[in-house]
Amino acid sequence: MGWNGKRYSQPVIKKKRCVAVQRVKPKGVCAKEIEFDVKDGCLTGLRFFGGCPGNLKAIGILLEGMPVTEVIAKLQGITCGNKPTSCADQLCQALLHMTDDKSCACVEQFPGELIQMAL
Repeated sequence: MGWNGKRYSQPVIKKKRCVAVQRVKPKGVCAKEIEFDVKDGCLTGLRFFGGCPGNLKAIGILLEGMPVTEVIAKLQGITCGNKPTSCADQLCQALLHMTDDKSCACVEQFPGELIQMAL
């Protein structure tokens, strides 16, 4: 059975929209996973799993709706303690990877499905 209660062999696509839901596993930081959406070139729905909960929740709120290019310009290269990277830098790496991959610019989104990307 499909999500709409009807039987079908292929997932039903409600509509095509420019949204790229990403779930990434960062390397070298305390956060275990980063999840975000990009809608019309802007970052939305940013959530970090693991890491410093207060700081990472604040980053998600502050970056909501910000253009991806601005996020990268502000946060790329930030380090955490004596680590060569940070959660914010790992987010930038994921955004850079996504913007380099033209296939992620506009995808057909299936209900509840995430595009998996590992750095």
